Amino acid sequence: MELGPCRVLSDGGSMFNPFSWNSNASVFFIDRPIGVSGFSYTDYATFRLRSTTGEATKDIATFVAIFFQNSKNRSFHMAGES
Repeated sequence: MELGPCRVLSDGGSMFNPFSWNSNASVFFIDRPIGVSGFSYTDYATFRLRSTTGEATKDIATFVAIFFQNSKNRSFHMAGES
């Protein structure tokens, strides 16, 4: 795949992927809240699950604000996939 710093080899090993997206960009993925659906999970028993879209939205907005504070001088491109 084009994502990530490594390629998985047929023998189960890995090798550096010089064509990965993260060589030239910061990439982040937003999945559905833990406990709702999707691939997000936690091993922390004390983690408070988000039970509403509003709660999850606040968390995502906080993350995005912090991410962009640290990326002020970079171009921005956004894509979505469902």
